[in-house]
Amino acid sequence: MHTARTVTTLGPSKLLFSDGIHWRTLSEDASGNLWLTDYPDAEYHGGGTPRIRALNAPRVLLDSFRELLGALGSNTESLHKHVSICAPHLDSIGKIAEALAEGRSAEPEIASAVRTFGWSYLPDAWGEAVESAWANFSRATRGAA
Repeated sequence: MHTARTVTTLGPSKLLFSDGIHWRTLSEDASGNLWLTDYPDAEYHGGGTPRIRALNAPRVLLDSFRELLGALGSNTESLHKHVSICAPHLDSIGKIAEALAEGRSAEPEIASAVRTFGWSYLPDAWGEAVESAWANFSRATRGAA
């Protein structure tokens, strides 16, 4: 079992993906740790105090999640431009990150995301890139989540 780690500030890090729709960012620190920043009090002016938590999971799962975040980060503009079809995908991925940040199994969130990616097509080359990274992540999670 992995333990959850929360910090109040995150040192130098690389932004992998920012989901402006659901108020979540995912970053990587210099040691290769993945971090989720979210705003649990989003109803407050300015989103309230950010919460920064480390993602905890087996290395193979985190490595494939990093690849998925890279595909999302490379296609942020298209994802936000097509928000009407991408919002459920981004929310599913964010819920996986939340489960990993809480140190619990992400299997229910991954199963939900599998359904989301199964019924909703992402268009064009950017959609193919995201769906390909999702497929790699989905394969890597079998038995690792």
